Amino acid sequence: MKPRLFLAAAFLFATSWAAAPAFAQESLLIPDEGDPVIVYTHKFKPADFEAGKKLVIDGFTEAINDHGLDRLIFFLVDEHASEVVAISIFPDEEAMQAWQAAGVRHKVLEELEGARRQPLIFQHFVLESMHSINNGD
Repeated sequence: MKPRLFLAAAFLFATSWAAAPAFAQESLLIPDEGDPVIVYTHKFKPADFEAGKKLVIDGFTEAINDHGLDRLIFFLVDEHASEVVAISIFPDEEAMQAWQAAGVRHKVLEELEGARRQPLIFQHFVLESMHSINNGD
């Protein structure tokens, strides 16, 4: 994974959290240092990109809701490369392992199989630190 993708996700989280109203922040999951992070990179055939993107974003969002686990997830899109990157931050290793084994997750992966131009890229990280910098007010 390119470091800029992970940095972009971290920036997105920090800016969305810092800019959110107080009531919205209460419902936003704030990750802790040491939380497990998985980066999933889906590389699609250009002709299948739009359908694949929709299935990754909508299909996994629905599957996550059906599975009932809490997590923070970012979906990053690079239309020129026909790629979708999903960054999931889990509250603990148990939740991460439960999601990896979940049948609803595997069902979406099977639906995506024909649209990909290469196998799913799976990377496991640990959240080391997080910063929100607001030089405005």
